[in-house]
Amino acid sequence: MNLNRSRIPLLLCLISAMLCLISAIFLKGAAAQSTSARTVPNKSLYAPYWYVDTATDSYMEVKSHVVKSPITLLPIITTLDGQRVKLSPITVPPLATVRVSLKSQLLTSHVPSPTSPGGKSRHWGDGSRPNSLVGAIQLDVISPEAATAKDFNGWILVENFSERLGTMSMFENPGDAIGTVLEGLWWTPYADAQLYFALQNTTQTAVTVEFALFDKSGQLAAKSLTIPGFGARLINAGEILGSQPLPELGSATFMYNTSKPGAIVARGRLLQEKIGFSASWKLQEIATLTNNAPAPTKSELHAPAAYFGTLSRLSHRGEAYLHPHLLLKNVSKRRITTVGTVYGKDAKGKVAKLNIDPLILEPNFTVHIDLEQKRQKRKGPLADGPAGVRLIYDGTPTEVVAELLSVDETGHVVFYDDVRSPFLYQATMQSAISFNLEGDSQSFLIVKNTTDKPRQPRIILDYNEGRDHYNVDAAEIPPQQNVIVDIEHIRNAKIPDINGYTLPSDVKFGGSVIFSEPGAFVISDPTFVYGHTTAGGMTLSTTPRSLRPLVHAF
Repeated sequence: MNLNRSRIPLLLCLISAMLCLISAIFLKGAAAQSTSARTVPNKSLYAPYWYVDTATDSYMEVKSHVVKSPITLLPIITTLDGQRVKLSPITVPPLATVRVSLKSQLLTSHVPSPTSPGGKSRHWGDGSRPNSLVGAIQLDVISPEAATAKDFNGWILVENFSERLGTMSMFENPGDAIGTVLEGLWWTPYADAQLYFALQNTTQTAVTVEFALFDKSGQLAAKSLTIPGFGARLINAGEILGSQPLPELGSATFMYNTSKPGAIVARGRLLQEKIGFSASWKLQEIATLTNNAPAPTKSELHAPAAYFGTLSRLSHRGEAYLHPHLLLKNVSKRRITTVGTVYGKDAKGKVAKLNIDPLILEPNFTVHIDLEQKRQKRKGPLADGPAGVRLIYDGTPTEVVAELLSVDETGHVVFYDDVRSPFLYQATMQSAISFNLEGDSQSFLIVKNTTDKPRQPRIILDYNEGRDHYNVDAAEIPPQQNVIVDIEHIRNAKIPDINGYTLPSDVKFGGSVIFSEPGAFVISDPTFVYGHTTAGGMTLSTTPRSLRPLVHAF
């Protein structure tokens, strides 16, 4: 057969794209098969971590997707010692977001009195401090009868303002799981940092979890533990390593002994109390069929908001200077090549980009890249502020896992959001749980176009307990670029929406929903909270929040 040589690269690209899409559909189909056997729709979400002590509260924020009726939910907490306690039901009005203090609920419930383990270092967040409790939480639908876990979402925000410590745990839907292996990456910029992994069993039967810790040289330690039905565990990596120091860069692999994806949900956390450094991140799922893929394909990963330089470029407040740190791990059994690009703006607001040099990832190898150092070395046009990241690699959708943490040079500010695969998460609707303009809080939406064509999102802010809505007049977003929605500015400047309405000046709390073509956008929704310093400036005092897509469809 005769082929014009100029068409061969195009043909190869088309074949590669088709293989990748087939692989993604195959992986999703395998997960769907494993869950389709359920005769009863999933009606529960799970968050593997909450914590309270004298100065710390955990706030549960829940957003409803139900249009016509309120949704009533039952929170059930699990403590690390196995106690399970039902809290008071909460009712969320249609399309609204409700915020509940877990501490106030615990004080009025029959919860065991907290105890402090003896002979142990006392750290924030692990239950070792006096008058502290830690555990996981399950959120069940009570009514309406037809409602399922896809009709709401939420997170747990753990906040200690006096010590400038905070962390977050998403509510996870086990029905969205694609495999029975979880991968967690870490990078510890400060000495004496504590590394934790919170695990929760979402089933009523005991699950055995095999896990191993790795650094660049290979496996450091391995252990097995059994989590009882609906139980929770908090793993301190330092205790597992014993006399071995915690490596600056590493990974953890968790495998559980059931064919049911989603039986275990987990979250990682780093803590250095002395400087007020706290970071929390989602563990990435590895599809069970990853290493049995028929042939190499090309896949993409996207992150909506790598933050470069001065935070004041976005918030017009604060003295923080952030470095975006990219972590990558090849979880396959073969060599993989990764190429990346950062898409942002120059000082005049025009499109600019920073190329990430090709990386060859050996099997089971983890790398760390300080993207701010790359920017300074290149001296290119990319200006301070949030930028989107695109990674392309010659592998199937879950053969490379990635994390992106933007960290202030002082360690006081950590901005995290998931790195996502548009092949696996073909979201047509994404819900930002809350925006908060109380006091010195400032909330944003950062929307990245993951495609090579201009795309226009539909963004709706809801407030007044979901009764009122503001339709953002969002412009078309250029290929691979992002747009920033400053909710406080929209309110204060009285900017009209597409219907001519403005946000009332007293609006302080609400949520938002973003509609689009399948997989066209990834979204971040940070909320920053500021506090006065002795120097008379402003400094960030809590951890920004993150978002995960809710509705996936090809």
